[in-house]
Order: sequence, then structure tokens, then C-alpha cells
Amino acid sequence: MPDAIYTLNELADLVDIRTRTIRSYIQQDLLRGPDSMGRNARYSDYHRKRLEAIKALRDDYALPLGEIQIGRAHV
Repeated sequence: MPDAIYTLNELADLVDIRTRTIRSYIQQDLLRGPDSMGRNARYSDYHRKRLEAIKALRDDYALPLGEIQIGRAHV
């Protein structure tokens, strides 16, 4: 079964994180960029699961974003 595909707004609504925050996470290397670029950028279940993990590590465990970066915390 193929992964679900989301727009940035759909992804943000799904995980309850602002689009601006998602873009910031991409800039900080906490999350890889969209699977397709440009106006019709698309995000996959990888992005949803990664954002859910980041949110849990940040909110539930008070882990700083620097410790969650790709390659440091494998989630």
C-alpha cells in the first residue's frame, strides 16, 4: 500500500503543527524537505511520522530540538 501524500497545509493540520514550524524544522535539519518541490510540494507518511515523533520528544520529554536532529536521535 503506497504512502499517503499530503500538502503542507494538510500535514500541518494532521499533526497540529504550524506550517511555519514545519518549514523551520526543515531548515534546521530536523526533517527532510518535501518529496516534490515548488508550489505543489508534497509530503509523505515519513514526514507525518517524523513530525509526530519530534512533537512527542519535544513536548512529552522536553528534549531540545538540537538533540532531535537527523542523525542524532533516530526516530
